[in-house]
Amino acid sequence: RLYPGMYQHDLVGLAVETKTAAAVLNWKAPKLARHLEHCECDQTVARVWDTLLFEGSKVLHRVVLSLLKSVEEEILRTSQAPDIAQIARKAARDFHDREKLLKVAFEKIGRFPLRFLDKERKKAYKKVTAEREYRAAVRRGDV
Repeated sequence: RLYPGMYQHDLVGLAVETKTAAAVLNWKAPKLARHLEHCECDQTVARVWDTLLFEGSKVLHRVVLSLLKSVEEEILRTSQAPDIAQIARKAARDFHDREKLLKVAFEKIGRFPLRFLDKERKKAYKKVTAEREYRAAVRRGDV
């Protein structure tokens, strides 16, 4: 199940799932997460999420993490966001071995409790809401 509001006009659900994805990445691949954050790849992760939304949330997190883990060493060798985006796009486009992808997603990543995702979604929702409220206050001139 995806976070409510995934397809609302303000895409709050997408923002929540994206922040949840970052939490999953921090939990399961912290070195890669730090590197992606350092290279300012938030938008790249959001685009990857957007292409896989129809898979469902838990599977979605597993598949995206599997794809990123499959090119982790290559990503860690670069520090330029456009290069990382290209690597991630190429991995998603060229990854044809469905069995290998699912093996990584379900066997090598390990335990993946739904309550972890739910907890991270709650935290992400608070952050997304605060960010949106701040941007609205800036637009109104309150800040």
